[in-house]
Amino acid sequence: MVQTQTRSPALREFLGKVRPHLPLRDAKDILMELEGAVLDRADRLAEGDQGAVDDALIRRAIDEIGAPETIAASYTPARYLVAPEAFRAFLFHTGLVLIVHLILIGIATALSRPFHVGLFEIAPVGPNGLLSLVAAAVHAGLVDLGLVTAVYGVSGAFAGPLTAASSSFAVEARRRHALGRAVLALLFAMLITVFRDDVFVVISGGRAYPLFTNWSASVVSLVTGLFVLAAGKDLLYTALGERRIPVAADAIHGFLGVILMLYLLNGDPLMQVPELEELKAFREPVNAFLDQVGTLVLATAALLMGAKTLRRAVRFAQL
Repeated sequence: MVQTQTRSPALREFLGKVRPHLPLRDAKDILMELEGAVLDRADRLAEGDQGAVDDALIRRAIDEIGAPETIAASYTPARYLVAPEAFRAFLFHTGLVLIVHLILIGIATALSRPFHVGLFEIAPVGPNGLLSLVAAAVHAGLVDLGLVTAVYGVSGAFAGPLTAASSSFAVEARRRHALGRAVLALLFAMLITVFRDDVFVVISGGRAYPLFTNWSASVVSLVTGLFVLAAGKDLLYTALGERRIPVAADAIHGFLGVILMLYLLNGDPLMQVPELEELKAFREPVNAFLDQVGTLVLATAALLMGAKTLRRAVRFAQL
């Protein structure tokens, strides 16, 4: 415990009230500084009154300096779980984690089974419709808020890199790049619409059998529409640059992409080996492999589109 050598009861009382609010490491030096400040102020008051320093003057000096809690606070650095300068990055990363979490819940619901991500189990939405959906979203939000707060609060070392990583959400909107992305999207749209059954096939007995299933054929128009929308928003970037209209279209494209990926996950396999006698021995393991690959691709696409949606929403607010 830090001891003071002053003989003034008022000063000892004041320093005793200040001491509990001070950092232990610096308490001794701070108390000595405060004692000197009070006595100097009392000396000046005594000179003005042309009298001697006594306990009454010391009390006057203490009253002028301020309340013990206020004085102690001026010597104590502010403590935050999330520092004000990192709050913007904190909101972004909380939103990003929440979007990933919600997409994982959507994937678990589409697959009708829970799955594990590290130490965490992602469970499907319950059977009670909208109530279960709201409960799952609220639970995910509270969990993610706590996790990101813990990361920021436990180690301030994370704040710098995270803030720097999220400081810019600029879109690569140079005309050449945007036009290239638009052309690529249209080529993919043409591939799955026109050449799908010419490229993704199994050749047996001199005949070509398509790998895509009937379910694929029923949803190909939705996938094509997503690619066309991708080309459209990139053409907007080509014409307008990085402005609010193209960025908004980009965010909408990402949001619709998440919905479509979850819808596809909830359906039948997209690709399967045709029922041919000569392929009977390989059909089951190959189909299982194709189903797993399709699930992985759709789930990854949903996560990436969710992250893009958040980034474009933030960029829209910045412009």
